[in-house]
Amino acid sequence: MAGTSLSAPLQGVRVFDMTRNFAGPYATLILTDLGADVIKVEDPARGDEGRYMPPFDSHGVSTMFAGYNRGKRSVAVDLKQEADAQRALDLAATCDVFIENLRPGTTERLGLGFEAVRSRRRDVLYVSISAFGGMGARGQEPGYDAMIQAFSGLMDLTGDPEGPPSRVGTGIIDIGTGMWAALNILAFLPQVRGRQGAHIQCPMADTAAALMIHHLTAVVHGGWQPTRTGTAQHNMAPYESVRAADADVLVAAASQKLFHALCTVLDAPELIDDERFLEGADRVANRKLLVAELERRTGGYSAEKLEALLRQAGIPGSRIRGVHEFADDPQLHAMGTWARVPGSERELPLTPFRVDRWRPAIYDDAPALGEHTEEVFKQVEQILGGA
Repeated sequence: MAGTSLSAPLQGVRVFDMTRNFAGPYATLILTDLGADVIKVEDPARGDEGRYMPPFDSHGVSTMFAGYNRGKRSVAVDLKQEADAQRALDLAATCDVFIENLRPGTTERLGLGFEAVRSRRRDVLYVSISAFGGMGARGQEPGYDAMIQAFSGLMDLTGDPEGPPSRVGTGIIDIGTGMWAALNILAFLPQVRGRQGAHIQCPMADTAAALMIHHLTAVVHGGWQPTRTGTAQHNMAPYESVRAADADVLVAAASQKLFHALCTVLDAPELIDDERFLEGADRVANRKLLVAELERRTGGYSAEKLEALLRQAGIPGSRIRGVHEFADDPQLHAMGTWARVPGSERELPLTPFRVDRWRPAIYDDAPALGEHTEEVFKQVEQILGGA
């Protein structure tokens, strides 16, 4: 496909976005970057709670909200008012996709459930994000990222072995669920357009299970009893941080070849034939002994020097850095990860679509609450009037 001219694949697709906070807005951010016209439907009194989450930039805008909602349009409607509820249903009739992440049953009470929307738009792809997908004894419960991390055992796996359970440092369940929702839309929208609509459920608990597939199968089929391992991977060694003279460095010598290369670069060839470390399973069983042997050598290097040695030897590794260092790293700029919002000093990271020379574009900043209400409903009148 080299040299082909590609365009955003969702151009012409309209999305009724009734999501808030993280998981749903991340799904619709992906759709925005792929060219969809995402119309964010918010309550006029307060809007998306994400608007009020710190930190805020110099203009008082939530940096989180700006990152998750750039390029979308916002309409403000009070769905408890009959006239506004009807306007919202009219808007839904013009959209190919309807996505919501409210507590199960809420959209039905507001007159915007799947059947109500499908009565106006026969081929709608309706997507619901929730904790448990409306199924089972807990199906109607609300859920947030941290709650699902706790429920799934992910939190119990995370942290220092001698310390308490920890939440993963980013909203991994929210972001993962948003990605699955977007993937479902991309997979099934071509099948439903012009035909019969469909209702997609995206439970956050499913995301946790998908992220932990090797842990779950190890527990169920391997009799494994999971424990917290800090920076280590439970079934690989050395695959964890080791101490250099001045900082910790993550070493990922996961294969036999990489382990031998690591022993060579640390001038410790005797470890290659050490019976305690011959195979991967041996190294996992004797992890503490192995790390102690490695740190006898790594402690003689600065973190910078150790990282350079690893890179020269082709061994994946990195000094454990802060987020501010990652944000400022020239590598991200060389990759084109950051893009400037038109007419603004704000730079935001793009979603990671890279096909030949095509990358997503940032068309606009995150919208003010209700910024596009009049514009959108004029379009709705035109579309329905010409139907």
